[in-house]
Amino acid sequence: MPQVPGTSSIRARPNNAAYGAVKHGVLGLTKIAAAEYGQQLVRVNAVLTGAIDTPMIRKPREHAGVVAHDEFTLSLSGRLGTPDEVAHASLWLCSDRSSVASSVVTGHRLAVDAGFLAR
Repeated sequence: MPQVPGTSSIRARPNNAAYGAVKHGVLGLTKIAAAEYGQQLVRVNAVLTGAIDTPMIRKPREHAGVVAHDEFTLSLSGRLGTPDEVAHASLWLCSDRSSVASSVVTGHRLAVDAGFLAR
């Protein structure tokens, strides 16, 4: 079961204490649930999204007057990720096929963030 705590669960931002604390809590819960349910072969992972092209990221930036090419500073790949890419990463984590290796991934945080956390 993937959780989606986002990059705020790793990278602190000023004036964002409550939001960041909740996101950090989701990572803790992910690890605890993975430890508690691992023996029953239940996998629990977190998908950390950031720099994904959604209204949540676009609207505040447009309101602040950020021009389109500036938004790529959120990414190392020169573009924002897409919701479909997040969905595919989540589906990979949920796969039961041993040939795709996700069947042994649990308690993990997978950053699907176009390299935002790599800085």
